[in-house]
Formats: sequence, structure tokens, C-alpha cells
Amino acid sequence: MPAPPLWYTVLVIAVTALVLALSYHPVRNMISRRQAMNRSFDPLHLVNTYGAFGTVGRVRYEVVVEGTDERVPRPGTVWREYAFKGKPGDVRRIPRQYAPYHLRLDWLMWFAALSPRTPAPGSAASSSGCWRTTGTP
Repeated sequence: MPAPPLWYTVLVIAVTALVLALSYHPVRNMISRRQAMNRSFDPLHLVNTYGAFGTVGRVRYEVVVEGTDERVPRPGTVWREYAFKGKPGDVRRIPRQYAPYHLRLDWLMWFAALSPRTPAPGSAASSSGCWRTTGTP
């Protein structure tokens, strides 16, 4: 295989040096205690920090979807949980791998638990913190 042209080698070294120089502030930010997530550190937005998982708390909330086959829920109504294949559940369960598939609803259910919201109209918040709606499971 022939060696690349000199101009190409110089260009690659120059771009690498530029990215390394511009990465100083983002790397400093990532190792600091007061990280700024989803922030750009240069006017051209060449190097940034992405903070989807910038902090991980000790408490994990989870959206649980339950249903019943009764038309009108009563105090003794039996509720059954809908199982999602890829949504986090029991912490003692080994996470499953479904590649090359992306279980989008399961992924969105996980993110829904990260941002607390008020119950939707027509649903009732139970004492356990779950929202329950009637319907066929």
C-alpha cells in the first residue's frame, strides 16, 4: 500500500492537534465536581460535553404500567403489571440483550421515570405512586 501524500498527513496532524487543543476545557469540565452538561466550549461547536448520564442517583424511579379487565375498578380490583422486555425492572434480574433491535417503548418508559410529571387526566394516582388506568391487559 503506498504512503499517503504529504499534504494529507499534514492535514490529519493539524486537525488532530486542533481537536486536542480544543478538548482541554471539555476534559477539565468532565473531571470537575461541578460539571456543565450539554455545553459547547468553542464558538464553532467542534468539541462539547454530552450529558445524558451526567449524574446517577441512588434512587431509581420506575413507571409501572398495570391494567385490569374490570370495567369499574373497586377496592378489591386485581391489577396486573404489563411486562416490558427491555425496560429496567427487578434490580436482581440480569439485563437482556435484544440486538440488533431497539425496544423504543421500553427505552422511553425508562426515560419517563427520570422526569416526574403529574398524572394524566382520567387516571388515578394510587397510594403506591403508580398511575392506574382501566382497560384490557
